[in-house]
Amino acid sequence: METKTQRILALCNILLVTIILLDYLLPGRIMPIQELDSFYSTTVKISRGMRPSYVDRSVVSLTSGKTFRLGKIPDGNYTKGQKIQIVKSAFTNNIKEIIIIKNIAETKYVGILSNIFFLIPLILSVLISFLNIFYKSKMLHIFFVASTMFTFIFAIGYLLS
Repeated sequence: METKTQRILALCNILLVTIILLDYLLPGRIMPIQELDSFYSTTVKISRGMRPSYVDRSVVSLTSGKTFRLGKIPDGNYTKGQKIQIVKSAFTNNIKEIIIIKNIAETKYVGILSNIFFLIPLILSVLISFLNIFYKSKMLHIFFVASTMFTFIFAIGYLLS
């Protein structure tokens, strides 16, 4: 791969990760107070054919009938009818926090980036992209290709979901 192409891809990686992190870190849009029905996990079929694919999804269900996908189910015991507020991220409609309203408000981070298995590869992708701009080696080039693939697939899933 040419040096110019590598630099362009590295800058695209850094730009995509920056957009995702800004979306997650900027203050979000707080929805009105609603009543919790339950938190649950479900398995969903996402492809058809000879060998279908399944994925586990974490969901919060409200008494109004609305459901929202979460990155992870918050720890703790919650009762039906408990008051909550859902916080959506700044640019997308991804859920990033749930505010549990008891005597005091308790914030639970439930966004996809609160899952360490997605956050660490994103950070590594940025580091590898920066290194690839300044240093050249065959091993770094292999890691760069893998990090670019991960970043683009994750960005499509995060920004379009």
